[in-house]
Amino acid sequence: MGNEKGDAYTKIDLDAIGIPHGADHMGCKIILTTLSMDVCRDMKTNQEFKLNVLNEEEAWLMYSQNISNVIDSVGARVLAREVAKELGGLPLAIKTLATFMRRKTRIELWMNALCELQKPAPV
Repeated sequence: MGNEKGDAYTKIDLDAIGIPHGADHMGCKIILTTLSMDVCRDMKTNQEFKLNVLNEEEAWLMYSQNISNVIDSVGARVLAREVAKELGGLPLAIKTLATFMRRKTRIELWMNALCELQKPAPV
């Protein structure tokens, strides 16, 4: 259904996960992020917007601003840069992981986060 970067890579069954849609719920709006326009077509979306991802420097700037000074206190600056790079410039993924990591003060947790992001996506 999705991956750790917050991206949908297959059709999502909205009924199965309890999200209202269809004629009975015309006032409801659903925002879905995906790297695959095929997912949008499979779900018969009404409107699609192509968004550009952040470049590597923009991604690092956003990530570093959201993790505060923790990277300096744990000596994880190099790891944090690699983590930001692994997020592929996706702003929601950057913000979400930065919020999660901002209080992680053990270097092992930063190394683990990087390892998890570098694992191949399930097929």
